[in-house]
Amino acid sequence: MDFQTHIEAMRRAAARSLKDASAVEDVVQDACIRAWNKRDEFDGANLRGFLCTIASNLAKNEVRRRKRANLISTTQFDDTVREYADESVSITESIIDTERSEMMRAALTQLSDQHREIIEMHHLCDVSYEDISRKLGIAPGTVMSRLYRARKALKAIIEAGE
Repeated sequence: MDFQTHIEAMRRAAARSLKDASAVEDVVQDACIRAWNKRDEFDGANLRGFLCTIASNLAKNEVRRRKRANLISTTQFDDTVREYADESVSITESIIDTERSEMMRAALTQLSDQHREIIEMHHLCDVSYEDISRKLGIAPGTVMSRLYRARKALKAIIEAGE
């Protein structure tokens, strides 16, 4: 299992839920350990999707744990974006990207859990319809219709915020 090529995708998956970079790194490290320990359960179909799903789920668990402990940090999402931003990107492009990322993150939080999960799995972790279908235990047609409704809801949220 070559995790190294999927680390950035795992960071993005975790950063959707977590706001501070050190927590994202911890989640990615934990995700790699969990994936390695569960390598016998991996069907070999989509390593990136497998790893991103683990990272995303661990990040969500961490947010829940912090909420219970009242430890949610108020650090802005753009701190994480800046940390991973390519140095060759101009300041203006970086600001625009940060604003878009913040807008998208805010819009994603307004989606239902079902819609947010399917958007994250397909668009952020590049999981195929078939793999999502297997992971969620639903028909591929249901995956496509949920994804359509999730995109439509996300578009409405973004347009309402402009």
